[in-house]
Amino acid sequence: MSESGYIRGLLDKEKSSTDISKRIAKVSTTIKAWPDEKFPPAEYIQNIGCSDKQHFKNSSVNQFKELVQRFRVADDWKILDMGCGCGRMAVPFSEYLGAKGQYIGFDVWPDGIEWCHENIRKDFQFKILHAANNYYYEDQRSFKKNNFSLSFIERQTVDLVFAISVFSHLKKEDAQIYLAEISKILKFRMYAYITCFIIDEYFFEYQRGTGTFSEVLEEEHGCYYGYQKQDFFAGFSLENLKEWITNSGLELVFYELGTWAEKPGSREFQDLLIIRKK
Repeated sequence: MSESGYIRGLLDKEKSSTDISKRIAKVSTTIKAWPDEKFPPAEYIQNIGCSDKQHFKNSSVNQFKELVQRFRVADDWKILDMGCGCGRMAVPFSEYLGAKGQYIGFDVWPDGIEWCHENIRKDFQFKILHAANNYYYEDQRSFKKNNFSLSFIERQTVDLVFAISVFSHLKKEDAQIYLAEISKILKFRMYAYITCFIIDEYFFEYQRGTGTFSEVLEEEHGCYYGYQKQDFFAGFSLENLKEWITNSGLELVFYELGTWAEKPGSREFQDLLIIRKK
């Protein structure tokens, strides 16, 4: 008796998942075997929130695994890393993407971009985005407006965008700009993976119960900010995020709660948004 199309489809998906898992395992083994001198210096690693090089390795490999498995990333995809820092995600993707694959990373941190240029695959692209108002790195309040543009990327050519712990440090206007720019460069029905802080009833419950995040205040409807310099915190209501996503020509297809405010059923630290180009 011949196999049905449904069964063949399941078997093909299982084989594809097995192949991807094998490739992930190979990349993970390779990266974890790298000597410490192949990774960024300690002060760079700490600047992006990793305590040491082992933490950097583990974080890099675990996040890479999550992205590749969730989206079944092919080795010829074009991916955009928003806020690439000193290469936490560029490192594993340098071992995963093939000759036809493309990686573009950008950041407002010149030192991190320079390190990536000098130490990661020469066919990978790294770009500094200059910020007129860099509230993440500066103490003083500024009312200058940023005008971030991803015009250096051809429209509708990117297979996957990820912004890990970027929107958690953006003010409303910059978050809206980035969503609009993501919409321009994503291919039809392809995805963006964004971590952020969603302000919801679980946050307020946690705030009342622990006194944590007492400095976080609502500055305008659904927009909550707190702290200074590299501890700058930004959180948004889900209502706001949905509105900005829709207005950008994108759609929210899935979101997942994070552990940061002891939200129920959560796994990862920040809240997660999966967005698709309409």
